[in-house]
Parts: sequence; structure tokens; C-alpha cells
Amino acid sequence: VYENAQVYGNAWVSGNAQVYGDAWVYGNAQVSEDAQVNGNVRVYGYAKVCGGSWNKSPLQIQGTKRFFNVSDSDSLQIGCMNFSIAYWKEHFRKIGMQQGYSEQEIEEYKLYIDLAEKIIKL
Repeated sequence: VYENAQVYGNAWVSGNAQVYGDAWVYGNAQVSEDAQVNGNVRVYGYAKVCGGSWNKSPLQIQGTKRFFNVSDSDSLQIGCMNFSIAYWKEHFRKIGMQQGYSEQEIEEYKLYIDLAEKIIKL
């Protein structure tokens, strides 16, 4: 952790991860492995960043039932379940039903999946 970067609260950085520039990591967020968080990025809540470099803030949404976040360039995490975007798109309804989501909540999280897919492609 260097330059003007800040890590505070219950957040932690581990492994070979780097947090620098004006980046902030806080709340219960985790940055690990070889991840690089830099620039004017904010990682917070229960977000987990691992692996490669993030040059913009990863998407995180507090949904009706669980947190939703982009966990890497092709994966999404809803609560503690982490799958590829393709897997979520194919199985979101079945997973939602197994987890006790209402039809409205399933549709809510489908919107988040579609939004994340568009943002990742930017």
C-alpha cells in the first residue's frame, strides 16, 4: 500500500496485492493474490478483488437479499456464490429458486447480471 492509497476499517490487503495512487479499500473489502488496485478506485463493503489489475472501481450493488459484485473480468459474486457471467446468465433462475428468491428478486438480480456484463465490456 503506497502513494496516497488508504486501507481502513476491517479491510485487508494480502499476498502480492498492491493498492496505490488515490485508491481506497475499506469496510470489509479484501484485495489479494496479485491484484492491483490503483487510480481513483474505491473498493468497499464485502467486495473481493483478486488476481489482475483493476483500473476502475469494480461494480458492487447491495441487492434486496445479498451483495452483488464483479469479482474479476469474467465472474460475478452474489452472496457467497461466485460463477462466470455465462454460467449466471444460463442458471440464474434455477439458482435463485434454490436460494428461496421470489420471482421479483430473481428478475432484480438478472438486471444486475446484465448490467455487469455491459460494464465489463466497456
